[in-house]
Amino acid sequence: MDETDGAAGPGADVGRGGAVAAGGGGDDDADGSGGRDARRGAAVSPFATARAGAVAMDAVESADAPTLELTMENVDAALDEVRPYLIADGGNVELVTIDDGLIVVRLNGACGTCASSTATMKGGIEKLLKQKFGAAVDEVVNVSGDAEEMTVETLEAHLEKLRKSITSYGGEVSVESLDSRGICILRFKGPQALAFSIAQALKQKFPLVRECKIRQVN
Repeated sequence: MDETDGAAGPGADVGRGGAVAAGGGGDDDADGSGGRDARRGAAVSPFATARAGAVAMDAVESADAPTLELTMENVDAALDEVRPYLIADGGNVELVTIDDGLIVVRLNGACGTCASSTATMKGGIEKLLKQKFGAAVDEVVNVSGDAEEMTVETLEAHLEKLRKSITSYGGEVSVESLDSRGICILRFKGPQALAFSIAQALKQKFPLVRECKIRQVN
């Protein structure tokens, strides 16, 4: 039996079966200043363009800042440095939890629905926290307000919603295990491309699934 990392791959077919679609990239404002797109009235991340992101990060980062201990209190204090930019756009960020290098936050208000929320996460929040806490930070993920608890049962329940689509493409799948680090192993039979799609669908639905491995069975 081979075990393959299912972190990437095509997911369109399974996505139609019930996976949460990833948000598309939003249009940046013409002058690169962040804020709201004047043409559409849509919220745009203050970190969505290279120039705006650089200006915002220059305002919050300190070249001589020492690496801090990764604690809830220290991370929340660090987030205070980006909150003014998010609040100015009608949003905010909430620290949910820290788990072995994984920092979980929740983008609220306009930031939670902004099409360029990925830019906010990667270009702003994650970059800042990695500067503050160094190698102690593996990844920063955003969970929605209605994010489901991550358990074997909830993963299986989501797979059940996708089951008809999975079966129609010649696949069979079940959750073999899920550990406290968020590493999920799926028992799978069928086309490899479909396995990657299922893994991607689970990671989109459950951001705390840090790695989804496929155990191919005959």
